[in-house]
Amino acid sequence: MPPALPRSANVPSLTHKFCYRAAQAKEVRKRIENMEGIAKSMFSEWEKELGQFSNPTFAENSRRQLQETKDRFGQLSRSVHASEESMKPVLTQLNDHVLYLKHNLNAAAIGSLKGEASAIQGQIEELIARINASIAEADSFIKTLPQ
Repeated sequence: MPPALPRSANVPSLTHKFCYRAAQAKEVRKRIENMEGIAKSMFSEWEKELGQFSNPTFAENSRRQLQETKDRFGQLSRSVHASEESMKPVLTQLNDHVLYLKHNLNAAAIGSLKGEASAIQGQIEELIARINASIAEADSFIKTLPQ
């Protein structure tokens, strides 16, 4: 269980920060998808153009370079995806802490409502007593009226 969080913490601010970080993570995912889409298009075009060479040495060098570039990009892509995956537990932990703080503060707020409820109950009882006194006074007045 996480440690008790300070009552002075600003839950809306933390919630906003979590949402902002989650949006940043989503933007990173989009950028990775975009990067991979561009690479896929470039590799596809490169492969199609290999058949256009009339010089076999150029064609073979270009094929080798294509494979080396694909391999390097594959390593880069795996690295970027590993970094992306490492964001998930951090965001999950941040969300857990924000929710825990929010719920902790909600519990404290609900607890403080007990005192408020007692005060309201006291006011209600006082009001009922005044209403009953007014009713008794009205009954007394009605009894003085001629029939």
